[in-house]
Amino acid sequence: MEGLLDTWQASPALETDQMADCQLWANALGNDNKKQMVKRSGVPIKSLYEYVQECALLIDAGNWIVDVANGFVYTMHESQSVDETARWLNALRTPALKREGYAIVIDMPELPESRNKGLDRWGYQPQSLYIMERLKACWDAAGILNPKMFLE
Repeated sequence: MEGLLDTWQASPALETDQMADCQLWANALGNDNKKQMVKRSGVPIKSLYEYVQECALLIDAGNWIVDVANGFVYTMHESQSVDETARWLNALRTPALKREGYAIVIDMPELPESRNKGLDRWGYQPQSLYIMERLKACWDAAGILNPKMFLE
């Protein structure tokens, strides 16, 4: 792990006896500032290093965590406009898609609906969307689980 951190020129690994892993994640990505967007990219583990290297300047502009074991990169971003945010998101999404991955928004600012138009949270429709819709209709007929998040 130390060699990987050195290669990425990252801060040393944080070791602690005081917090559980979940608390570390929550503290690092806690979105107390509702002006920040939290994005998750997922790429095959074999492509993770290349993805982080390609996106390093964008990722390093805010708080971020790399989940090496799962191929996830969590990134936070604060911007002044939807256009700027969309450009940032697309700049991270394109390299992920190129590596057969994805980049989605998992939390975003509370903006009036008119300001969020044009910002695509998901970036693509998976080939299995129709299966997901059928499963959701079967298991969540009342539509109470994650309403209007991905599946209507």
